[in-house]
Amino acid sequence: MSDRYVRPGERPAGNGQSANRVADRQLEASSPVQAEQEVASTGLCGLWKRPQRMHQIDPNHTLAPIDPNTHQVVSNDFVASEHQTRTKLRDIKHALDKKTEECDEIREHLQAVVGELNDLKSSKQNFVVDDAEMTAKWKGLQYSIKNLSRAYLYNLIPLNQLTRDQVKLLESVSPLCQQILSTEGQVHLLFQSLIWTLIALDILQRPTTVWRENLSTAVRTVLEVKWNSMEDRHAWRAQTGQIIQGAEGVYDGQKAYLKRGLRNIISQFIPREQLSNDTRELIFRRSTREIIDKAIELAVIFNQSRCEYSVEMVAHGERFESVLMEYSEECEAPRVDLMVSPALIKCGNSQGEHYDRWLVLAKSHVHSFNQTPQEGKSEDESLIYL
Repeated sequence: MSDRYVRPGERPAGNGQSANRVADRQLEASSPVQAEQEVASTGLCGLWKRPQRMHQIDPNHTLAPIDPNTHQVVSNDFVASEHQTRTKLRDIKHALDKKTEECDEIREHLQAVVGELNDLKSSKQNFVVDDAEMTAKWKGLQYSIKNLSRAYLYNLIPLNQLTRDQVKLLESVSPLCQQILSTEGQVHLLFQSLIWTLIALDILQRPTTVWRENLSTAVRTVLEVKWNSMEDRHAWRAQTGQIIQGAEGVYDGQKAYLKRGLRNIISQFIPREQLSNDTRELIFRRSTREIIDKAIELAVIFNQSRCEYSVEMVAHGERFESVLMEYSEECEAPRVDLMVSPALIKCGNSQGEHYDRWLVLAKSHVHSFNQTPQEGKSEDESLIYL
């Protein structure tokens, strides 16, 4: 009789000899001990196993969302809210990482600045400018202002053609502005004085103004506090000036503002026909730009040098001092009628010493007027109209 395998769920046929042979073959695959244990524990019928049913998913069944943190069923709104929250957290983390990188860059920059400051302190490096070079730069600025005034501001101007604000501005330069404006060959002197006054107040007497406003204000505030000595004050000022100038430089926005301001103030006194020509207007703009550039160049030196540079103005009626002043022509007047240009004075030296000593690098040019409007003539008769 041939052997055959028993189908699942079918009882062995005959006397069970075929079934026994199947069991024997299966037991031969294992060790005698394992086979004996398996037969003893499960019996022969345990060797036949019913095949497992495969579960099918109902396509109409809806899966409920489960919170992975609490393992509880949650609503779809909760899932959407969690998604928005995770998106916001991801955006916040990205922004935080970006700000952290910026802070790291600022910290590195600050550490580099502090290191440079310590190097300057340890190496005793000083910003040195030769006195002759400073005098030459001052003379160059003086020459540019004189050329602009003589080229565009030489005509006689009657006061009744000026606005109240214009008269007030000129009177702040000299109370004799009416006499000056009506005197042939002296009008340009008044406007030289006006330009120098604007340059001194806006730049030379406040040299830190060439930087950004926040830096300029911070440095001036520190310099106004009480210092143990002049040496410490100027050492800090010079070292800080070198660092800021090296890291930031002159602020372009402030430079453009100063040029525009000077041009607007001066152009209101220039006859329109002189600026109607494109070439002359271009020359005028170039002249004002050159004046501001030279003044800023001096201010940059003022900020970085350990010696202190000061601009000495001369007021109307001030007693003439030959040490600080010189007349533009032969004159022996005891008092000054008009300051044409201020004086440049240096205190101390490049090593940060002897601030009780000073040196005049350039004297102030002053003027005394000998000509006055003739008596008996009205104001209109004494003025030559444009």
